[in-house]
Amino acid sequence: MSYEIRLIKGEKRVDFGEPVTRESVVNIVVNKIKEKLLSGELKPGDRLPSETELSERLGVGRPSIREAIKMLKALGVVTVKHGDGTYISESINENAIDPLIFSLIFQRGESKDLLELRHLFEVGYTKLAIEKLTEEDIADIEKALKKHEDAVKKDKFEELGDRELEFHFAILKATRNLLVIKVGCIILELLRPSIERTTRIYAQRAVEDHKRIFEAIKKKNSLEIEEAIKKSYEVWKEQLKEVYQK
Repeated sequence: MSYEIRLIKGEKRVDFGEPVTRESVVNIVVNKIKEKLLSGELKPGDRLPSETELSERLGVGRPSIREAIKMLKALGVVTVKHGDGTYISESINENAIDPLIFSLIFQRGESKDLLELRHLFEVGYTKLAIEKLTEEDIADIEKALKKHEDAVKKDKFEELGDRELEFHFAILKATRNLLVIKVGCIILELLRPSIERTTRIYAQRAVEDHKRIFEAIKKKNSLEIEEAIKKSYEVWKEQLKEVYQK
């Protein structure tokens, strides 16, 4: 069974396949849109068919289409322009719901899993950063390190978690890879409770660990980076275990 969809000027002709007949139709509609984005048939800025036309084409009720569009809007995938139509977003709004962070929260597993995830990713993005490192990047990382050190010297314990994360965010930024930065920020936010706890209990040790990492980055020495990061985890992994066993 097939349907002809009348295209409005500027709309993208996309074959959404056969009408949906299974349960959980809202999720199925969302997945149909996702599939078309993955395949490249839909691209940022493309206009979707109207609610009525999508309903006819997919063989589902308009309420299901409406709920699917609401879900996609909350995720930042689509933008609804009243009186004009629904478009695939050009970029994801920073205020949009991020499902990946919730997925990681609910499936975080054992503390060992998180330790391995952070170690694997941190070593990887730091090595990537040194391949693209500029003098400005070095200055930004050093500035973040100095702010962390100053907070420790002035006993500003309430700031230490943020200062610790700023150091890592500065390294992430130096990768100039938006995907790496996005995933890295999510991982660090997931680990924020254990990072904040560790940097408060072992404040000076955290600064010294960062100094070793920074020196290895300046030298662009991959082996020293691995060793410095591994050493920085000696205390943190014990705190991680305590936080996530609660």
